Amino acid sequence: SHLDSCASCRAAMAAAARADSNDTTAPSGTGTLTPLRNGTRVGRYEVQSVAGAGGMGVIYRALDPTLNRTVALKLVRPDRLNGPENAERLLFEAKAMARVVHPEVLPVFDAGHFGDEVFIAMEWVEGRTLRDTLAQHPGGLPIAEVLRVGRAIARGLAKAHEAGVIHRDLKPENVMLGEEERVKILDFGIAKLRG
Repeated sequence: SHLDSCASCRAAMAAAARADSNDTTAPSGTGTLTPLRNGTRVGRYEVQSVAGAGGMGVIYRALDPTLNRTVALKLVRPDRLNGPENAERLLFEAKAMARVVHPEVLPVFDAGHFGDEVFIAMEWVEGRTLRDTLAQHPGGLPIAEVLRVGRAIARGLAKAHEAGVIHRDLKPENVMLGEEERVKILDFGIAKLRG
């Protein structure tokens, strides 16, 4: 698919794949997965359930009680950070992404440390990834839908590139198709960590 890559976007970050909501695993200091219970506080956020897991860590559905909103809370595994310098770089990149305001880019609300892990709080989007959508249409999407999604992705990437942020791992797993035909590009800054 032409949406699998971008000439400007390289490196490697596997987007968190949607997982069974009964899964209660989260990263630990050893890089293995151990339980993080519902109700656990990560910064000011209260974990509600596991939303997905990927190569970099786990995404939780969480509550921001201060603003009374649901967020996607990503915890990045310590073994994927490869030391405090990368942890600080990830936080810097999350702050850079927080400045990118565009309807097609998943907003970053907050970032910080949780023990030896890094967390990033982002907008919670109901929907499915472009990868899941394509799997449901083995013959391909209608051309009008391909053009709609492609234009939305291009607009989001252009806005991020204006801000000096390069995705480096654009692929169907990193594009969310939400309610009301919304398109959101996921996982910008974290893509730079793998080498």
